[in-house]
Formats: sequence, structure tokens, C-alpha cells
Amino acid sequence: MNRPIKVIIVASHDVSRKGLEAILLSAASRIQLVNVYRALDLVETEFLKSPSAVILLDDISTSTKDIFSIIEELHQQAASLPIMFLSHTLNLNHVQAIFDSGALGYVHHEDHLEDILIAGIEIVARNKRFTSPLVSELMITNGQQQPEQHLTQNELKVLHLIDRGYSFKEIAAQLGVTVRTVYRMRSKIATVLGVRSHEHIIAVAQEQGLLSHHKRTSA
Repeated sequence: MNRPIKVIIVASHDVSRKGLEAILLSAASRIQLVNVYRALDLVETEFLKSPSAVILLDDISTSTKDIFSIIEELHQQAASLPIMFLSHTLNLNHVQAIFDSGALGYVHHEDHLEDILIAGIEIVARNKRFTSPLVSELMITNGQQQPEQHLTQNELKVLHLIDRGYSFKEIAAQLGVTVRTVYRMRSKIATVLGVRSHEHIIAVAQEQGLLSHHKRTSA
């Protein structure tokens, strides 16, 4: 008999966290719920002890970092860590960037989690990619996009940092690129979003579900 798959839940919202926990506990013969956390900074020692555990990482809307950097940092600490990302965002650019960051699964909250979550965990635990039905449909429908028609992971990082109020000089320093490159990325973002005026980039990105409404906090 196969051993149950170890799973760690990280979800900042109580409703989401309790709902995920209930689904996993209903499949106790297949899933071993290691622990449930509100924030990633409480998890580090746990997943270092269980590097093969699947991390169910819910939208972290209150984080001061973009989710792409968070996933990258997790992999720097545990390279083989299988991550399944659960999100309220259904946008091809966002999905592609999450996978580029190193996640193996992307599940949309409007899919019927009770029917798909356990199977998805089993797939991700085998180091294979999993997308929930709505995400799969999005990727198939938009699968013919050319590279210049979607945003790269770094371009999405620029978008998130602009939204938080960082200057182009600060963004360039964070990404290790020139200020000129940041300007070029912003122009590409505007083109992909179909925005004629750079002043409207943030509003349109929010409408398309690429951004939360959280801004940079004062020091």
C-alpha cells in the first residue's frame, strides 16, 4: 500500500484555510496533512524537515513581495519542493509566470475543489504539472499566443512593483537591470494590456486580475 502524500497548507484567509483542511482530511487514507499555516514565515522549518511534502500555497494578497519571488525563494531553500498554487486570478500571463517561477500546479478557486484537489496533489507529488479545469481551458484557448503577446515573469514583477509605488530606479535595483530596461518593460506591459496611456496601466491590470489592491507600505 502506498504511503499517504504529505501536504502543508499555507493560506492567509480563514475560510480558505479551513475549506482546504476539510477537503484533505476527507481523504485521510491518501493524504497526510502535516500542518496548516497562515503565513509562509511560519513554515520554513516545517518544509525543510519534509522537503517532499506538497505545499498548497493560497493567494497571499497581504504579502509585501510578489508571489513569483516567494515561489522562487521557496525553491532556493528546498529545490525539489512541489508547490501547488491556488488563486482567484484567471489570467494567462499570471498562470505562465507562476509556472515559470517553479510551481507545478495552478488551481482556480472557482473550480470544484472537492472533485479535483486530491487528484491534483497526487499528480504534483509525482513531479508533474497540474492545472484545474478552468485554468486548462484558459491555456488551451490562448495556447496560440505569440511570445510578444504575453508578459514574462520579470515584466509581471515590474507591474507589481509599479503598483506598490516603487520608482523605476528602485525596480531596476531589485531586478538587477538598467532603468532603461524597466522603461522598456513598462512599454511592453502597456502594449500587451492594450493600454494607450501609461497612466492607465495599473487600473487595467487590476481589471484583468493581474494585481491586488495592496500598495507599498510606508517605512
